[in-house]
Amino acid sequence: MKVLRVFVSSPGDVGRERELAGQVLNRLQGEYIRRVKLEPYLWEYEPMRATTDYQGNIPKPSDFDIVICILWSRLGSRLNEKYRHADGSPYASGTEYELEEAAESFTKRGTPAIYVYRNQQQPMIPIEPEDVREEKVRQYKALQNFVERWFLNPDGTFRIASNTYNGLADFQDKLESDLHKIIEEKAPPLPESPGARVRFGTYTKGSPFRRLRAFEFEDAEVFFGRTKAIDDVLNAMQAQAAADCAFTLIFGGSGSGKSSLARAGIMPMLVRPGVVEGIGLWRWATLRPSEGASDIFAGLAAALMSKTALPEMAASGTSAEDLTRALREAPGGVPLLIKTNLAQIARDVQTKEQLNAPPSARFLLLVDQLEELFTMADRFPLETRKRFVAAIGEMARSGTVWVLATLRSEFYSGCEEIPELVTLKSGQGQYQLLPPTKSELSQIIRLPAIAAGLEFEVEAETGTSLDDALLDAAGRNPGALPLIEFTLDELYNRRRDDRVLTHAAFRELRGIEGALETAAEDVFKALPPEVASLFDVIFRALVTVEKDSFVRRVAKMDALGQTAERQHFLHAFVEGRLLVTDRDEQNRSVVQVAHEALFTHWPRLQQMLQADREFLRRRARASAAFGLWEEQNRDSSYLWWSGKLLTEVKTLLARSEELDAREQEFARASVAAGESAKRKRLLAAVAALLVALAAGVSGYLWWNNYREAGQVRALRAQLANVLAATPPAPYAVSDLTRRILEKVPNDSETWALQAKALLDQNDYAGFDAALDRWQHNVSPKPAKIDALRGDKEMKQDRPLEAIKAWSAYLRHPDLDIDSRRASWRKLASAHAKLGQWIEARDRLTEWIKAEDNLEARVQRARMNQQLRDWDAAQQDLERAREINPSDPQVKNFGPIMGENKKIEELNEQVEKSPRDPATWIARATELTRQQQFQAALEDIDHALNLDPDSVRLAIEKAHLLWQLQQSIPDDPGVLVSENWTRDKDKFPSAFEAAEASLETLGGLDARIAQQPENVEAYLERGDLLNHLGQFSLAIRDFTRALEIDSRSIQALQHRASAYRAAGQTQLAEADLRRVNELTATSTPQTP
Repeated sequence: MKVLRVFVSSPGDVGRERELAGQVLNRLQGEYIRRVKLEPYLWEYEPMRATTDYQGNIPKPSDFDIVICILWSRLGSRLNEKYRHADGSPYASGTEYELEEAAESFTKRGTPAIYVYRNQQQPMIPIEPEDVREEKVRQYKALQNFVERWFLNPDGTFRIASNTYNGLADFQDKLESDLHKIIEEKAPPLPESPGARVRFGTYTKGSPFRRLRAFEFEDAEVFFGRTKAIDDVLNAMQAQAAADCAFTLIFGGSGSGKSSLARAGIMPMLVRPGVVEGIGLWRWATLRPSEGASDIFAGLAAALMSKTALPEMAASGTSAEDLTRALREAPGGVPLLIKTNLAQIARDVQTKEQLNAPPSARFLLLVDQLEELFTMADRFPLETRKRFVAAIGEMARSGTVWVLATLRSEFYSGCEEIPELVTLKSGQGQYQLLPPTKSELSQIIRLPAIAAGLEFEVEAETGTSLDDALLDAAGRNPGALPLIEFTLDELYNRRRDDRVLTHAAFRELRGIEGALETAAEDVFKALPPEVASLFDVIFRALVTVEKDSFVRRVAKMDALGQTAERQHFLHAFVEGRLLVTDRDEQNRSVVQVAHEALFTHWPRLQQMLQADREFLRRRARASAAFGLWEEQNRDSSYLWWSGKLLTEVKTLLARSEELDAREQEFARASVAAGESAKRKRLLAAVAALLVALAAGVSGYLWWNNYREAGQVRALRAQLANVLAATPPAPYAVSDLTRRILEKVPNDSETWALQAKALLDQNDYAGFDAALDRWQHNVSPKPAKIDALRGDKEMKQDRPLEAIKAWSAYLRHPDLDIDSRRASWRKLASAHAKLGQWIEARDRLTEWIKAEDNLEARVQRARMNQQLRDWDAAQQDLERAREINPSDPQVKNFGPIMGENKKIEELNEQVEKSPRDPATWIARATELTRQQQFQAALEDIDHALNLDPDSVRLAIEKAHLLWQLQQSIPDDPGVLVSENWTRDKDKFPSAFEAAEASLETLGGLDARIAQQPENVEAYLERGDLLNHLGQFSLAIRDFTRALEIDSRSIQALQHRASAYRAAGQTQLAEADLRRVNELTATSTPQTP
């Protein structure tokens, strides 16, 4: 078999790229395994891990078939004096030597093929310490000189081609594309043989898909699709470490892949020697708060002494108990203990590997699923949570420990109750993980299959490949990542003997939405009736409610599996990988649901949970109350011994078999305290009655009650007068309702008025406290609480939380049509704010079914328009006209519907010329005019795929993301503000000017694409970008002009102007000094 040897040359500042290059080569080996053998050579370690003459240990690049050189901010360390150019001058670095040696060979022999990649991102150069800054600047200048010498001709044109990239994902795409081409050129064709259909892969450990489990550290070789997120988080972590607070929080929705990203993406990359420049040794630990059972500090201690962490601590005399005590009581001393152990480990490595110096060492701690601090409040009361965060904060500020944490978005607001956590994640200490893009989903679906030697079936009748069908299905459901993995694993289990995943299996599973239900039902229906009957009781033990969401609850196996039937049930679902088992820090077996996707995608379980929501919520509240009772040394005042709370606890005790030991103890103690208080009250009442009868004061008591009732009537009259004002004064309403509720605490209507008044004043803490007191005093829970909670979430710009609250409100059975109408309207608005047009349309459809009305019809027409369902939009508009043809909403909609014909014409153009970016841009422009920003964004993304270097498209995309209130990528440095408005109704002249500027920009993009060495084109585009306030992009164009013509005074002057506008005064002055120098040398001297 033909062998292709690949040499990767890279200084120490591109460790991530070097690591990624190895991964790409390994993946391509699986793809071409029957045609060629790839032998990569990557110099993975810094000089600190080598002998003095490390270059002598590296083979010559000229002996390889392919040489890859990666450059960013430095050339690397100087070589031994014996390595010299032909003219006798020394090489500046090993990189220079390797590249020149390979180039000389290519000139003489036509081999190796050389690929150079240059990172265009600005390097991180610290201000302090001075010597480090000066060395980094020296290295950067040396690299720039090397680039000019190697890649540019004296006239400024390029002598040798190089590829530029922005970020790790861009590097990966370009490298993989280039390697595909060169391997196809050099590899022999696949031989035709009886075994030609047999597929092989580099991954041989079974299924490359992880079903409902998170990807783990050891799964890194089949974890794909998150390169950009890995790069972004690593950048944030390094920035935080440089700021002396090495803490980074990844937050995102349930099922967004946070744990997998941290465990299989970031950790395996980070802990490779040299990925972080200068760091040659890592130890690491992973912790979930629930793994600590009742003592989170014991769990953290166990993690710190685990196999990949610091098991050596035990040998040095530190016991787990000692470390637990230190973490709980004196966390400030723990970082020193870690540092001391790491230093000894580094010295041992130096001795073992005969190094010149011990490698610099760091420790990585991953705290996964940090939300368990909040969902398990019974185990981790507030004070415990604060102490735990203080402990990891001490580590993060030590300079030795890097802390990475993951958190579900729903619990992000919980950070506010722990000030130290807010401080830790400030700066660049947090990263929001969004659902994967379509291209990322493509990698998630296809690349693990390639690694495992699998193939997706192509349907003969339609020509549709199964991976395309999966990608289309996943694209319709952005939160479907867990379902995709589950479906892929089910398809793997049903694969053909020739390792093909089939359409028939996909149909049998009923698509990605039905796959989870199908598998769960198969397990359930296979159970004997007496075992299946345990479904409710077992799953209730594995679920709890937090912030109105169903979340996983860990249960002990010995408590849950007390009978043979229960053990049978648990075993069946564990075998089906719908439940997972583990061991806690006391080595006891525990069980939990594999993923919370089961709660929303298995109708049988979903229906049961909805029916038992109130029981689960009460049990969760009692569990949290137990934790507070424990924290307060079992003070009886923290028990639920009176009123509504006592009623709740008695209800729970009626199902005591479904409470754990702590919950039962708390419930029984509350009932006992309630009985004791009742006896005391009875005795006191009898005594008071006897005294009253003796004193003859019964008439006085009657008069006192009558007088208090009169005071309440007077307050209510004042409140009615205030409410009659337009608008009512919220401060007066909150004061009067407070005084009324002091005397009548069970008045639900008054509580609602007070909560709304507090919300109108933006008093969110007072609002939350009012809802808590309202729920405490009025039983059952008033439905209005959920509606008001939704109003608060929306007011604080949290539409997802608002949707949950309003949806809960609509589940109340006794709502009148006015209340439902208001909720449907609000839900549609919240879904639309999130770009969830289908969900918004569904809410409006519910409203129309209940009462057909003009407002709902017009709003649904707008949703259908966003979904490009023109016929449905037209039908809704016609029905709205029938209801009231003179209504302004209907009249204003007319011109918009007329514009749909333009969209239809543009649709035809796109279908005729799908490879022409101009057709996508034209349709995006029209959609933007109609304020259909999400649809326009999709078209701009299509155009960018066809023309990735277009500056015009980059600006268009950034502004559309801004309109949709989505995060805007840092690259390519687009600035967005309300000054550039795209609202044609409010600012028609500005809108037209913006459109004209973009069209001009598009023309310059095309001109530069055709004439990439045209200095004037770059200057013109830079001037336009500068005029538009896009200073970073303008600077980039002027810099490119200077790369072509380094003596262009015009380019220097224009770049100085852009630098000054961007606030980079020193760089502007440097350009102007260079202008003076060039002017002086070009001016003729008079004699």
